[in-house]
Amino acid sequence: KMTMPAGWEMTEFHGEQVSSKASDVTPQYLSPNSQMIYHLTVRRTSGGTESPDEEEVALKSVFSFEAEYTPIGKQPQKASLAASVEEMLKHTDAIAKGDAVTAFAEMLTKIAYPLADNREKNLAAFEEGKRRFDSAQPDENDQEIREIRSLLEAYRVIIEKGEQFPLAR
Repeated sequence: KMTMPAGWEMTEFHGEQVSSKASDVTPQYLSPNSQMIYHLTVRRTSGGTESPDEEEVALKSVFSFEAEYTPIGKQPQKASLAASVEEMLKHTDAIAKGDAVTAFAEMLTKIAYPLADNREKNLAAFEEGKRRFDSAQPDENDQEIREIRSLLEAYRVIIEKGEQFPLAR
């Protein structure tokens, strides 16, 4: 659950589902040690150019996030976080990682099968996704980013050459 302060709207959402009514959203079931990201684009609905005072008010706006979960063998619990725009914008590494992971995931949704019949389209989707991944400038010391980069290289080979079965004759 995410609650936006007054004067804000979501313009882009990357995730399973979004709705202003909780009953319209199917719960996600995550495995232990899974991570959840809220990756979306929001903007102020004030319309025009903001004055310095309005910008300060925007930076102080607080968004609230809540996740309900049930650990195996335990009672349901909630984790919540409230953070101002100013606080969230300080986490540039996390923002870059979210942008990179989203670019990677969106690229995967554009790969069409059969691979051989869609090679050129898939290469174009791959190159665009990789460009967006790289432009996010994620921390290359992050283990998950290194794993995704490794997957990108493996996927490039598969998209260019097709699936290879080394033991097949």
